[in-house]
Amino acid sequence: MRRFPWRTCCLVAAAACCALLAATTSVAAAVTWRTLATTADQGEICLDVGGRQMEYKRLDREDPVVIRVRGPRRVKVISRYLYEPDERGLRDYTLHVGMDGDPVLSKVFRGSARDDVSRCDDAAASAGGLRRAYVSVGDGWHELEITATAEALRGEVAARFFRESKRQREELVSYAPEQYAGVSHLQFDSGARSTYYCFTTVRPLTCEVTGPTTLTIWTRLDFDHTMNGSQPYTLEAVIDGESWRTFHYDTEKLDAAVYTERSDVLPGQRKTMRLPLGKGRHRVEIRCVRPDGCCVTAKIRIPAKDVR
Repeated sequence: MRRFPWRTCCLVAAAACCALLAATTSVAAAVTWRTLATTADQGEICLDVGGRQMEYKRLDREDPVVIRVRGPRRVKVISRYLYEPDERGLRDYTLHVGMDGDPVLSKVFRGSARDDVSRCDDAAASAGGLRRAYVSVGDGWHELEITATAEALRGEVAARFFRESKRQREELVSYAPEQYAGVSHLQFDSGARSTYYCFTTVRPLTCEVTGPTTLTIWTRLDFDHTMNGSQPYTLEAVIDGESWRTFHYDTEKLDAAVYTERSDVLPGQRKTMRLPLGKGRHRVEIRCVRPDGCCVTAKIRIPAKDVR
């Protein structure tokens, strides 16, 4: 790792009160998947998946697994072919999904046995790879009927069912530090532009924040043009004068962006740290510990509701 004189990697030092920047993020919905219970099924089968035991529902050719779900949302069906102990080779099966008595999906899957998936009560009876299917459910309550047809005469299929759950992500806004070594503007190939604050081994990044809140801090190690491959760096978070945690990162050059004012330096890939803060006023410092003479840029993000 090369040593960076901080004067070559940051602009003139400045100081300003912590302030909300004009740019904010848009609020997006975070998607998670929650298990769906069945109202009618053909029994369960336990599968050992990489050492973890999972309960699947058996799918029959004629008698469906029935699920009642409220839309609008998506439903995910994950399924596997079940092999007999002496069975090998590629296997096909067709997953059928009906909604309120009408067919909405018929999808053919093909796969082979997985060495890391087997029946819990018979390690010699393996299962095939995981296959996914999605069904969109409209407004109101609906009933889904799921069956499966395996091409092999002895073939069986098992599945699990999930409903989509969306929650609003917390809106984060940019927060300007009080003390830093300089300001840099990151220009992306996409045309987007972002403001970052430089800090070094001798000039930490400092701000004061009123809690309770959580700071999200994006950092990028500076690379000169002679540095290749992955480079390590270490940051220390100091809260109210006491060391809270040390963060160790490995990073590489970011190919899709440049600093507009600093042609001699390339940005590293973004790394993220999160600092939970309790009630009251807090002074936060982010220090570059290693390598010697390192220069790092950072962007501080805070929940919009916590800006005071």
